[in-house]
Amino acid sequence: MKTATEPPVLELQGVDLPLQHRSTLPLVSDVNWSVYPGEYWVVAGLSGSGKSTLLAVAAGLERPLQGAVRIFGLEITDLIAEEWLDRRLKVGIVFEAGSRIFRDLTVFQNLSLPLCYHQDRQPDGVAAELRELLDWMQLTEVAQQTPGRIERRLRSRLGLARALALKPELLLVDNPLASLDVSEITWWLTQLDSLNQGHPWMQYRPVTLIITAHHLGSWVARASHFAVIHDRQWHPLGGPDDLRAIQSCEYQELLSFPGSAAPHPPV
Repeated sequence: MKTATEPPVLELQGVDLPLQHRSTLPLVSDVNWSVYPGEYWVVAGLSGSGKSTLLAVAAGLERPLQGAVRIFGLEITDLIAEEWLDRRLKVGIVFEAGSRIFRDLTVFQNLSLPLCYHQDRQPDGVAAELRELLDWMQLTEVAQQTPGRIERRLRSRLGLARALALKPELLLVDNPLASLDVSEITWWLTQLDSLNQGHPWMQYRPVTLIITAHHLGSWVARASHFAVIHDRQWHPLGGPDDLRAIQSCEYQELLSFPGSAAPHPPV
């Protein structure tokens, strides 16, 4: 967890998130946010509220309409990717439902590509290293298949595995529990917990996590910090105790599963 002497790994100051296809209009206004090493954030919002855009801006994949974005102390807002590559490689992002993986490459090729490209290595030279990652994600049996030929739940795991291939210090995960059954939800919650606590793949170094979700119910006993995007505004909520004390009706839809949702997974 953070100490008083540790600088933030991520800072958004006065950031306006762009509305898709209409980049002069803000989707969410005036986001002020600092994330410190070892923190475990969950940001909730309804569909279309701006959660995915928030992660894209935080990862440097999109530029804000205004405001400053700092990653590991460097303001990247007006930089091209090559100018902050050393910081960019410390950030992993998992897109919803395993999207943005390379559909014409095998599972193994998807995982080996970041290592080969950024570390100037050959596929044969990373195979032994990636075997541990494939086993952890239970992808070994499908390693030579393309993503279109494997189960949806495994494609989502592939998205996580690819984001972890370079052992990032900050991991952003977009809505990982969407449309999953209870057993798969439990798998994701367990693996994210282990990453934040220090997993062997990461040499036991805790990973700072930022997760987006439709609801906060599954995360109350796990995450350290919470926020919601509501009515185009950014609302930090504090920690678990603060979350349990909230009585505001306007947030109730985001604080827990609605009655029609799947049962609350075990903690």
